[in-house]
Amino acid sequence: TGDQAVRDADGYLWYQGRADDVFKSAGYRIGPGEIENCLVKHPAVANAAVVPKPDPERGALVKAYVVVAPDLIAACGRDPGATAQLHAELTLELQAHVKGLLAPYEYPKEIEFVDALPMTTTGKVQRRVLRLQEEQRARQRGTSGSAPAPISSAWRASRPGAMTGRPARRCWRPVCLALLCFVLLKKSRTSDPRYRRETPASH
Repeated sequence: TGDQAVRDADGYLWYQGRADDVFKSAGYRIGPGEIENCLVKHPAVANAAVVPKPDPERGALVKAYVVVAPDLIAACGRDPGATAQLHAELTLELQAHVKGLLAPYEYPKEIEFVDALPMTTTGKVQRRVLRLQEEQRARQRGTSGSAPAPISSAWRASRPGAMTGRPARRCWRPVCLALLCFVLLKKSRTSDPRYRRETPASH
C-alpha cells in the first residue's frame, strides 16, 4: 500500500507515513507536490520542498523549505536584520498565498528559508533528506510525534497474532472462559433434580 509503520516493544504498529512522500497531518492526507507547486508560483520563491515535521499531537505538521528569489536576497545585502525581517514577512505572505489557493489544512505551519535544497542528479528535490533531518531534530528535542495512533485497532482486535505480533495464545482466553461457563452450567443442571431424567424401570 505504500504505508510505512514501526512495531513497538509490545507488538503494536504505529503509522509513520508513506513511502511516496504523501503523509498525514491531523488525519488529513497531504500531498507535498501540490503545495510545492503552489509555493513556487509566488514571485518571491525560487524553489520549495514540503515535508512532514513530527508533532506529538497531530502526528505531523506541514513544513516548507523555501529558497528565496536571488533578487530579494541581493536587496537585503548582508544585513542580518533585513534578512530576518524579509523572512518574517514572507512567512506570513506565503502562508496566506497557499491558504488562498488550497485547502486550509494544507498551508505550511512552519517555513524554513534555506540557500539551496538537496537535489538529485536529474534535478529533483530529495524530500527524503529533509524528512530524515526533521525526524533527527525531533529525536534531539525528545518530542518525536511519529506515533499518533495504532494502525487499525479493530483489525488488531480481530487478528491478535497476525496484526500486533502479540502471542496468539491470548485469543484463546475468551474461548476457554466460554467453555468453562458451559461446563459449570451443565454440571449445575445435572445436579438439579428438575433437570434429571427419570430412568425407566426394568422389568
